[in-house]
Amino acid sequence: MIKPIMDKLIRVNRFHVLMAARRSPAFNTIFDCKPEDYFGFDVATAGTSKIAVIGFPKSGNNWLMGLLSNCLDLQVVDDVNVPQSGVFLTSQPFSSAIYFRKNLRYAVYIMRDLRDIVCSYYHFVGKADHHSAGKTDTLGDHHRQAQFTRIEDFYFEYFLGHLSRLHDFSGHANGYLQFDIPMVRYEALWDDTAGELSRLLSRWGMEVSAEAVQAAVDANAFDKLKKSGKDDKGHKLPTSHMRKGGYGNFRDELPEYVIADIERRFGDYLQRWGYKLTTR
Repeated sequence: MIKPIMDKLIRVNRFHVLMAARRSPAFNTIFDCKPEDYFGFDVATAGTSKIAVIGFPKSGNNWLMGLLSNCLDLQVVDDVNVPQSGVFLTSQPFSSAIYFRKNLRYAVYIMRDLRDIVCSYYHFVGKADHHSAGKTDTLGDHHRQAQFTRIEDFYFEYFLGHLSRLHDFSGHANGYLQFDIPMVRYEALWDDTAGELSRLLSRWGMEVSAEAVQAAVDANAFDKLKKSGKDDKGHKLPTSHMRKGGYGNFRDELPEYVIADIERRFGDYLQRWGYKLTTR
């Protein structure tokens, strides 16, 4: 009973003011607290403090998590409950469960063109390596039943029928970004990885040398990760997460009528976050 009530309350502005001292530090930005309480916090030496990389699956989440792990010398951890400091990723919708996590020190939202996410998701669920024996890729294992030979069938049957309900594409970003947490656009990160990473760290008040940033970029270069199958700290990366990279691939991979349908259904969302429509 309590959680549904709390989930409703966190949508009320007055509630945020009253609960400022109780909510996660990630949602207490410069507008809500003293700068020294938010900026430049050393996560690596602070017990169980975490950084959250938030976004839809197939948005570059693992890539950004690896960049932060290298740059800040943090371990990649499974979730916010692990009893050590580190960086983790989540695609869960915003809720009171994450709002009140006191050990969540920083958060970043990674945004990617939804049309490219459709393409990446299609190829991801069609890969076999997340169904192999031994340790599975948890995300991939959730999609055992999603076997399609045509991307348009995947989109109409599975993306719209299951994934759009699971991830709440229209409201997901607004739920988190209402708190002024930084947003990193996948396309900008692809074009200028060092520049975007530096911008994010600066937003958090972290002084990281250009050399350290570039070292993290080099360690997480797409071709290197795809070839090695693991990051610079030895964390295994299933090949299902490393296909092509880049952006705008939807123009070549999606039939025109599928692009038109995405833009009809999600056009307001795409335009809200700065993506140009191609069919209207």
